[in-house]
Amino acid sequence: MKPSKAPVCPGIARYGAYVPPTRLALAAMGGREAPEGGPEKAVAWNDEDTLTLAVAAGRSCLLGFDRQRVDALIFASTTSPFQEKQAAALIARALDLPRDVRGTDLGGTLRAGTTALAIAADAVKAGSSRNVLVIASDCRMGAPGSALEANLGDGAAAFLVSDEDVLAEIEGHHAISEEIVDVWRSGGDTFSHSWEDRFVVQEGYTPRIREAVDALLGKLQRSPDEVARYALYAPDKRSHAGVSRGLGLEAGQVQDPFFGRLGNTGAAFAPMQLAAALEEAR
Repeated sequence: MKPSKAPVCPGIARYGAYVPPTRLALAAMGGREAPEGGPEKAVAWNDEDTLTLAVAAGRSCLLGFDRQRVDALIFASTTSPFQEKQAAALIARALDLPRDVRGTDLGGTLRAGTTALAIAADAVKAGSSRNVLVIASDCRMGAPGSALEANLGDGAAAFLVSDEDVLAEIEGHHAISEEIVDVWRSGGDTFSHSWEDRFVVQEGYTPRIREAVDALLGKLQRSPDEVARYALYAPDKRSHAGVSRGLGLEAGQVQDPFFGRLGNTGAAFAPMQLAAALEEAR
């Protein structure tokens, strides 16, 4: 008898990101003079949107790779300019991907980017795809004078999920679904809305992310100190620091969330931290 093949463990074979070069000083939003080197956020210029950011990140990811080998594309965003037209098809055309590439749009949730990575890993593991391009991109807007206006930023991250030449294996994933009114944007709304900040963090964000991290570590049979770097979503810098302390993480284990330089990029926020962690990894 021939020995059975070892199970395929899919992972990230290539990655890329794009940050708009335009910066907005946080002090300027309050009508104050912006000090040099002060906190700021990245904002898309008037000729950029969620799709152009996604294409730029995709180009960075696929640089030097045969694009005809990409057989699936998952685009994750909460700010796609289209409600009924498939954005993935437009991105595939701009990136010169094969015409028979399987395109999918994911939206409606800020975890669309990490969900897309999980779906891509499952597709590769099942054998229905070999090279899945995942792109997460967002350009969210907070109402003028709100906390969201200061915390939100624009950016995109892209990953090629494959079973060949893998840089980082995707060993598992875990998610928790919980109904809570925290941050939302209804059809026709220009700006994202948020319930009372303390309620959102104390009753929504903090307990759920701690539960999800603990459950994932349990699935993987790992202790917290066995993980070199944590790329954690957070609505703001303070809550990010609080949940990191609550998880008992050392400072060197926490990936820089880029608050004060980039801002919360929505569906692309945790993926952009992941790209940065890969860039810094040995």
